[in-house]
Amino acid sequence: MRDDNPTGVEIETVAGRFDVDLGPKALAVKEASEEAGAAMTEDAVVVLNGGRSMSLSAGILTERAFLSVARIDTAKVTGPDTGLGNPNEGEDISRLWMPISVFCDPTTIHDGVRTFAFAQWLRAERLKQQLAEAKRPQAASAGDRNSNKSYEMT
Repeated sequence: MRDDNPTGVEIETVAGRFDVDLGPKALAVKEASEEAGAAMTEDAVVVLNGGRSMSLSAGILTERAFLSVARIDTAKVTGPDTGLGNPNEGEDISRLWMPISVFCDPTTIHDGVRTFAFAQWLRAERLKQQLAEAKRPQAASAGDRNSNKSYEMT
């Protein structure tokens, strides 16, 4: 708990430690099930940063992290929204459903660097998708086909 967070509650993404003999994708699958009740496969997991781990605080911590993302089918999320996590690790996790628009909003405050990094990555991906959609040629209307514009037919 801190002065700016008297409850001690933090909103964070699913995370895990490499205290088990698993690779980054397998660990993401395990932790998603344990901490969020989400079933997925390793095929759904994309490890960011070219699959390389990243320093969390160079010069201060030796801990490194793999950041990964997966699209999860909400129909495969089971169980209650509370009491998740591994009690042997002191976890008592509550699942929070948050609209992407709120999570990625630049005014949303994130307590953890991983959560902040994920929000920034997701904002960039959404922007790329919007730009790609804007560049897609629109179907020509009948009025356009009869105008003096030229069209190539293949």
